[in-house]
Amino acid sequence: MTGARHSWVRSYRTSMKTRLRNCDSEASTIKRASHWLARVLAALSATNEAILSSSNVEEMLQKVIAAAVDGEGFLGAAIFLKANDSALLRMEACAGAFVDLIRKMHLSTDPSDPHGQGLGGIAFRSNKRCISNDVTSDPRIRPWWDLAKTAGVKTCAVLPICVGGSPVGVI
Repeated sequence: MTGARHSWVRSYRTSMKTRLRNCDSEASTIKRASHWLARVLAALSATNEAILSSSNVEEMLQKVIAAAVDGEGFLGAAIFLKANDSALLRMEACAGAFVDLIRKMHLSTDPSDPHGQGLGGIAFRSNKRCISNDVTSDPRIRPWWDLAKTAGVKTCAVLPICVGGSPVGVI
């Protein structure tokens, strides 16, 4: 084989190896996305079942939050609803390994209250999701830093729960 042809074959082989590695990477990405989608669909199905099969609101909320934890693999989740006569957000349902941690949290909708300056209060007032990817250094989560550090919580997301477009609570 001539030097030029040998060089071409070597270059072609390297190119094919790179393409195969890229295919493996793409296949892995597709597989992860497929697993995520399957979990989301399972959680939605369980949520629908909870809504249809519950005999009261409390049972439904507990089943919905359990479906979110089981379907998405969350370490913990809770539903907080606004108390009618105050700025407090009352925990109505929770599930997951972090139930004890979540029960220690106090949330408020009042921006002048430190407990209302966190993700829950912000999500409620803005009617938009609120996410922290670095809980232990996020100043919005300062009132809960000790709880988060003790439990090893790294990330957190809060979504508003709306009725007629207006927030009534957070999850």
